[in-house]
Amino acid sequence: MRKALVGLFVVGALCVVGGSSTSCSGGGAGGTGGGSATAGGGSATAGGSAGGMATETADADAGTCTAAMTACTFVDATAADAGRTIEFGTTNPGASVPECLRVKVGQTVRFVTGANHPVVQTCGPKNRKLAAPDSATTNITFGLAGDYAGVCGIHQFPTAIRVEP
Repeated sequence: MRKALVGLFVVGALCVVGGSSTSCSGGGAGGTGGGSATAGGGSATAGGSAGGMATETADADAGTCTAAMTACTFVDATAADAGRTIEFGTTNPGASVPECLRVKVGQTVRFVTGANHPVVQTCGPKNRKLAAPDSATTNITFGLAGDYAGVCGIHQFPTAIRVEP
């Protein structure tokens, strides 16, 4: 059992730490049980398919985002052709644009992060799902409905994603 836990940690680290580009998806990298991550033009695989996990399940110790969601006006990005990019500390160096985004399960959100603006998750049904290194483009596919909130790991400005079934 201990070996499996170490494998999950390594996959999460590959997703968060990267060169100029990182890709995470449900059932793949991003702490969901194995798969592959691409960083800076190269590629690495850690953990394999972890038993073929195709759907995400909530983490028992994950925090709920009630307080973080009350101040949000969510931009609707649930349509199939909707743009789902969040500029995090780039177009406005001290903000997330948009700050709050609404998507459906299975949709991917692209985070474009500025220098010294890593995204760090503060709450959500899946631990370490909402994470992106600074100075990178990170694609995160949400496989579990719920509210996710995060902040800049250095400056603390917020972002939030509401994932609907």
